Amino acid sequence: MPATSPPFGYKRIYEDYDQVLAQYARWLNSGASGADQVIDLHGVLTNYLAKRRQRTPDFVLARDGIHPAAEGHRLMGETILRAWGIADPTEPPAQLWQWIVERTRRCHAALLPHVGHRHPAFQKGPPWPKVKKELETLDARIDGWLARHPQ
Repeated sequence: MPATSPPFGYKRIYEDYDQVLAQYARWLNSGASGADQVIDLHGVLTNYLAKRRQRTPDFVLARDGIHPAAEGHRLMGETILRAWGIADPTEPPAQLWQWIVERTRRCHAALLPHVGHRHPAFQKGPPWPKVKKELETLDARIDGWLARHPQ
């Protein structure tokens, strides 16, 4: 990049990024990718955003214009589950949710450095092989709960 280029990074919103996502979504939805299944998350998020902005014009799903916050992730998750045939996704019980959040937190802290992520804002976690071994206990709890409570 030339030295005269404006700063670029995750804190600067890319002005036409939604057009890039829309073009990519059109290609995926066309069937050209050859995927077994395509779930149109872009369309769902775009429609949801338009409806919310009718009531709250400055509403955003992604503060940085790219990465959805919790509400966007929930909407994507529900859309995926419905596409997979789960008609009524429900909130998991508190204990199961706690295990899932803990698993995600541990993976995130260990995997970012493992894949070479060097952002200074992230605390480096324990080494991935150690965390992977520790996750066996959490996975057993989660899997056990799911086996006792089938959908």
